Amino acid sequence: YARRGQTFSVSLAAKGEEGVTVPTIIRARFHTETGKSAQLGEGEAIQAGGSVCTELHYSIRSPKSSEELIIYPEGPCRDISGNLSVSITFLPCPDGFNLSYSECICKERLQKFTNTCNVNDLTILRKGDFWINLEYDNETYKGLTLHPHCPFDYCKSEPTDVILNDTDTQCAFNRSGILCGECQPGLSLALGSSRCLTCSNMFLLMIIPFALAGIVLVCVLLVLKLTVSVGTISGLIFYANIVAVNKSIFFPPDDHSVLSVFIAWLNLDLGFEICFANGLDAYIKLWLQFVFPIYIWTLVGLMIAGSYYSTRLGRLLGRNPVAVLSTLFLLSYAKLLRTIIAILSFTFLEYPDGTRTIVWIYDGNILLSDSRYIPLLLIAIFTLVFLFLPYTLVLLLSQWLQAKSEIRIFGWINNPKVKPFLDAYHAPYKDKYRYWTGKLLLLRCGLFLVFAFNTLGDPSVNLLAISTVVIGLIPFVRFTGLIYKSPYLDALDSSFILNLGLLAAATHHVRLAGGSQAAVVYTSVSIALVTFVGIVCYHVYLQFKDREIANRILKVKVQRMLNVFHTKQEAEVAADEVHAENRGDARAEVAVPVTYIELREPLLTNS
Repeated sequence: YARRGQTFSVSLAAKGEEGVTVPTIIRARFHTETGKSAQLGEGEAIQAGGSVCTELHYSIRSPKSSEELIIYPEGPCRDISGNLSVSITFLPCPDGFNLSYSECICKERLQKFTNTCNVNDLTILRKGDFWINLEYDNETYKGLTLHPHCPFDYCKSEPTDVILNDTDTQCAFNRSGILCGECQPGLSLALGSSRCLTCSNMFLLMIIPFALAGIVLVCVLLVLKLTVSVGTISGLIFYANIVAVNKSIFFPPDDHSVLSVFIAWLNLDLGFEICFANGLDAYIKLWLQFVFPIYIWTLVGLMIAGSYYSTRLGRLLGRNPVAVLSTLFLLSYAKLLRTIIAILSFTFLEYPDGTRTIVWIYDGNILLSDSRYIPLLLIAIFTLVFLFLPYTLVLLLSQWLQAKSEIRIFGWINNPKVKPFLDAYHAPYKDKYRYWTGKLLLLRCGLFLVFAFNTLGDPSVNLLAISTVVIGLIPFVRFTGLIYKSPYLDALDSSFILNLGLLAAATHHVRLAGGSQAAVVYTSVSIALVTFVGIVCYHVYLQFKDREIANRILKVKVQRMLNVFHTKQEAEVAADEVHAENRGDARAEVAVPVTYIELREPLLTNS
């Protein structure tokens, strides 16, 4: 028994007149009455037999239900009784295959993606990015379920032989299930990657480092004044947001280099792979994306509240916490926007009977009608409507809203609790371009939506979108000053925009013409990293410089106060002397008190 096109073997040996096995040429043909339309595989009609028992391989393509194969040795005695007759009965084509006249080939629906189906080991060669599954109902084969794009990096990117009775062989990183959306039994999803690992409940130990990381981040921004009010990091954040969301295009697969971690940290992501909890899946992992941003916002919110109720803390911190909160909102923007888009992302699966099901693209095993998906959907809609849209529109339109603040409906724009928050974003820009932060947020939204709707995962679409945005920003790219009050900030911002455009163009060229993609992205991100180090050094310098200037100013003010104090004392003494003379008193000796104030460095403990 064999399937059409399936290879089977026949073991035989040729014997000479003395009954000793001898090497010979062995031929094969079909019975003249039944084999007119049957075919053997290439090179199977004539094969060499050895001096010992030899295993010969045959594969038959035939439209009939059975065939008779005649095997005989080369020579004058080939028609004598030594000939071997093999009867073959053909089995139905296996699941996933179709009978096409004389052989079993790929199903018609599957032929849109691949034409390489091996009936011998029941595998198909997966060259593209599609996902395949065989559907059964009570062990009865129903047909194929296909999806043209396996999401993200869930499937193996290299050409892979997929075993039709074990379709998890197409999944990467020990994943399984519909669209490779879940982990294999006993494994858990790791933070920082799509890999499934054997994990234990380490979340209690991980909470402490995450909590400390939030405190360190807030302190660094606060102490160095590394905020949006200075304007040095706005372009870097925009660059890092776009690179991070296209990590699978720019960076090599499963890359956790220092440069990759640097981009991840600028997006408030972990950047490296680590187990968090046993049983973690995509659903729980997406909930966790809200935790860190809300945590760092809360830290700064407590500082602002403390400054309001404590005069001493208010003098110590000044208005810095408001600028830090504005910066953290900007840092969190891309992360939360990606999370919201991920929650709202779905796709259709069409089953063999023609029915269609809407599934969540991050885990195809979860239907949109699933009860546990509803809370996630509601929180995404709430965050989008009451946080992202107002935040983006206010930053984009604030300068025009402030111009109309005399209108009652827009009066809130100058509210003492709102205005300092907006002023932190507007501080580095010229009045005409105070919308710049909002414009970059709007561009992020547009790009992220293009990336999300690129369901086929075509890298050229994403790269073209990035290049289009950069070209649209070219009229604003200046190294001599246009948008910012300082021309140096214009040059800095423009360098990040041009770096992003060159990265997209070079990546597209490498994908077409060949070359090292890793070299392209590492060069681009290295330039961004060196620039960031320079920005940090500049802020450190500013802190020392501001402290020195403040001490000098304080010295001058103290000296002036002392001069005024001594002048007043001398005037009082002179008045006493005149008064004594008028009374005819003896000459009075008035002791003038002397005040000593020792100025020591530093006068200020906090700039």
